[in-house]
Amino acid sequence: MDKISSSVESMKIGEIGDRIVEVHESVTRLAYNLSADAVSKINVTMHDPNLKMHNSNYFMIGRTVEYLSQKFEIADVSVAHEGVDRVSFIARLQATQAMRRDKGQKSFPKMSPSEFASQMAAKFGLNTFIEDSPRDGTIVRESNDNKDESTFDVLQRLARDLDFRFFESMGTLFFGSEEFIAANQDAFTINVPSGENDAFFASKLDLKRSVDTKKGATAQVSLLQNASSLSIYPGTTFKVEGVENFKGTFFVDKVSINVGPNALVSVSGTDITDSEDMACSLEEFRQGSRGNCVKRIQQAVGTKDDGIWGPITQRKVLAFQKVNNLPQDGIWNADDWAKLKGNFKRPSSVPVSNPDNDPPDDPEPPEPPEDPPEDTSDSPSSVVFWKRTRTNPNQFGLTPAPVQPPANWRKLLADKSGGGI
Repeated sequence: MDKISSSVESMKIGEIGDRIVEVHESVTRLAYNLSADAVSKINVTMHDPNLKMHNSNYFMIGRTVEYLSQKFEIADVSVAHEGVDRVSFIARLQATQAMRRDKGQKSFPKMSPSEFASQMAAKFGLNTFIEDSPRDGTIVRESNDNKDESTFDVLQRLARDLDFRFFESMGTLFFGSEEFIAANQDAFTINVPSGENDAFFASKLDLKRSVDTKKGATAQVSLLQNASSLSIYPGTTFKVEGVENFKGTFFVDKVSINVGPNALVSVSGTDITDSEDMACSLEEFRQGSRGNCVKRIQQAVGTKDDGIWGPITQRKVLAFQKVNNLPQDGIWNADDWAKLKGNFKRPSSVPVSNPDNDPPDDPEPPEPPEDPPEDTSDSPSSVVFWKRTRTNPNQFGLTPAPVQPPANWRKLLADKSGGGI
């Protein structure tokens, strides 16, 4: 992704009659804000004596603003008449504003959420960074007396259902899980204290962790502006070196670049390596539990991490509790999670022939997927996914998804194991 410029010289106001007006000389403050929860926007304050530009309709809602070769659209305007007259406005990327206006009842049959995201990005002229997702029926953009969805609303809903992140940053639409995005974007390190030769020099750093929230540790960093700090965008990750107990990987969720001499780059991030443990530690788990928290327990005790707590996981948990001097009750609670934060012992390895999710008696074979998509190379589908390559960040490669199991997989599993555990 391209580096951001810290200059105001590219600021222009469009469509003033038949002219595009350069207004950078009147700018007193400009911040370029990027967020993993929203879209790119610029916050601008301008010196406007006697409100001459404002009264000439320079700052009408919907007016085009050009900055860094991108087109934004004014979405919010405020006027202040004091000793110095000034106008402040917020402008969002024009493509995403158009996506918010794209409404009307419409169905998109036989299309995965990721394919829908890719198609909509192409429609509105955005680049893409998309994780594959399965097809699951028809996608509908609703329009009725109770709901009037935009394309933007639909993408938010689909991302929420998949536990994906959906955001736009610097003209690229991101649609994927935090883990997928973080694994395929750039990473950097902030040293505390920072040295004069560090590419990312922290003039200020605030770290926080609390048991009162399910979020992981958070970081607020102010970096000196240079070529490195101006290349940070949401989805990149960083580590903090020199501060104990904050050794995780932080996912950048906000970047604010203030334009001007001696201005700073403000970055906020959330530790994605312990945020899930933080949420899990507030609950108890036992045999029969399922989900991502169970997967983390299985990884800790050294068994297959299928996310289903069955008899094998139960035996492993009891063994883990025994070797770590914990109550051997087969219940994983805050004490067990706390043990993982320090030194702990894994129970001795025991061969595991079957996963915990034993097939039920006389199971019905799963129905094969209807109309599976073709494994083509010119569009994302449920069989392939886009993955950004490290060697060339402007190119994408195709990686096949795991092979689907045969329809009679339950019978094959039972025959192989002699009837299950």
